[in-house]
Amino acid sequence: MSPSLKRWDAVGAAFELMSDLYEHREALEVEDDAFELPLVLDAFEPDQLPFDFMNRAKNPNYVHILSFPFLFRRTALVAYFRAINYANMIDAYGNVQFDQQLERRLDWARSVLTRAKGQNRLKHHQRFLLLEVRREFVLEDTFNQLWRRERQELLRPFKVRISSKEGEQGVDQGGVSQEFFRIALAQALDPDAGMFSVDPVTRMTWFRPASLAPIYQFELVGLIISIAVFNGITLPLTFPLALYRKLLDKRVSTMEDIRDGWPDLVKGFEELLRWSDGDVEDIFVREYAFDVDLHGKHTSIDMKAFGPDDKWAVENSDDGPTAESSKRVPTKEFDMVTNANRAEFVQDYVAWLTNRSIEAQFDAFARGFYSCLDRKALSVSFFAGTTSLGRYTC
Repeated sequence: MSPSLKRWDAVGAAFELMSDLYEHREALEVEDDAFELPLVLDAFEPDQLPFDFMNRAKNPNYVHILSFPFLFRRTALVAYFRAINYANMIDAYGNVQFDQQLERRLDWARSVLTRAKGQNRLKHHQRFLLLEVRREFVLEDTFNQLWRRERQELLRPFKVRISSKEGEQGVDQGGVSQEFFRIALAQALDPDAGMFSVDPVTRMTWFRPASLAPIYQFELVGLIISIAVFNGITLPLTFPLALYRKLLDKRVSTMEDIRDGWPDLVKGFEELLRWSDGDVEDIFVREYAFDVDLHGKHTSIDMKAFGPDDKWAVENSDDGPTAESSKRVPTKEFDMVTNANRAEFVQDYVAWLTNRSIEAQFDAFARGFYSCLDRKALSVSFFAGTTSLGRYTC
């Protein structure tokens, strides 16, 4: 059986229909594993299937079987994703070996340059992506060493050395890498850093709206997570489904898209939309506003007062916040949520929560996140509600 299917024959059309049903499985109250077809996995060579998917040329009349990852067991999807990453890592490692062989052949040129300039000006190629960090300044040292690295360097096997004030050296045999990512992410997620917030109930991590941290720091946090996932390292943080949908350029527009991250908010919205005993304006007394903790102060943002290009809060650049370019929050009275506009209100609120209020921070994070990871490969694992390391968890 070929993994390339005609999109509109009986099998292809059936899988397209199943894909539509899978997207709405929660509303239909159907479990994820109800879509799995184990016999599909047995019909193909597992060692070749992910690479056939990655190397397949686009053809609107054909679709690859891995475009329907819900048919496969999650363990198989994890294996496919890691196989692709491992192949890319071997390729990067092989390129390093080739570069080293080439450098050895050019020893005479290196000697000439060294004598002429007093130093070796040819770049030394390491076989690993090696970081040397101080335990007290893990995040700072990591930022300094990863910034502006070429992608081919980032794809090499990761190793880290951690030292402390007492001169302790951690030799990376796997456990040091785990400790490194734990410390680095703990520092990045520290409330004092002002970059992310962690919900006390769901433990979900999300971007802090209008963070004063420079934008490049979000890119580097995305890069750290990218390196960890690429190397198959489990990370101690959990993101809501909304992040994965955004990373795959899927719309985040419904309550189902935010339910896992903000269950209490969704519960309140559902009650608001179901209410039929009178006008919700009199019962809920809710303003048409987006509520946000803006630099330690609770603020209500008038969602109707801002056009598509308006800046609603402090605008950041790589050099830090520039308050002069931001638009002030309006002080006029807010409209109220009514029976007529409540559906629009919920839709706008979801958009502000997952996009408008954190757009610059997410865009930077996504740039870093895709430094090591292939978007096409991620579609296999994310679509089925899993990464290489677990459900919605990096």
